[in-house]
Amino acid sequence: WSHSFMALSTSSLDSSAWGMGAARPLYLPSFTSGYSSARAAKVKPAGSGEVAHESRASKNKAARAEQKAEAASASTAPALKPEVAFADFEKLDLRIGRVAACEIVPKSAKLLKFDLDCGAFGHRTIFSGIRGAYPDPAALVGKEVLFVANLAPRKMSVGVSEGMILFAGEPGANGGVLAPLAAAGAGTPAT
Repeated sequence: WSHSFMALSTSSLDSSAWGMGAARPLYLPSFTSGYSSARAAKVKPAGSGEVAHESRASKNKAARAEQKAEAASASTAPALKPEVAFADFEKLDLRIGRVAACEIVPKSAKLLKFDLDCGAFGHRTIFSGIRGAYPDPAALVGKEVLFVANLAPRKMSVGVSEGMILFAGEPGANGGVLAPLAAAGAGTPAT
């Protein structure tokens, strides 16, 4: 034998006779037999006469469904890439470059062509797939950006790219090029 409590509204009782100003729930024990899940009955207010039953099992099922939905939305975030040893990370030469020129690549829907002033290292041409974030690439001219200086040159259909400009976010949706908060100077290393 097991028992649970059944909630009833006291609005059906004469609350003024008992000194109660508002309707309050009244919990009465109800008894069930066997191993069935306990049920709670609740009489809806205003004398509607409707009774809602919800078993513990259905509450748990709803909670599991909610957890699965949260896990699914979390799984839409990009997964982490494989771990990199610190020694490998130290091989990257991150530098500040000043954008001398930036233009749309006519043969591409995604690429911008950058001419970066890299200080003592001269100028570099870098192609970057961030056109969706910058419909007016001229707005980037004169800005300092963070780039990978020692990336091997990559031959592309539109030319050779001599580095990689770092960008946070999704071009066209959010984010932008990574840049120092204060002027750092072209060619300055980033650590």
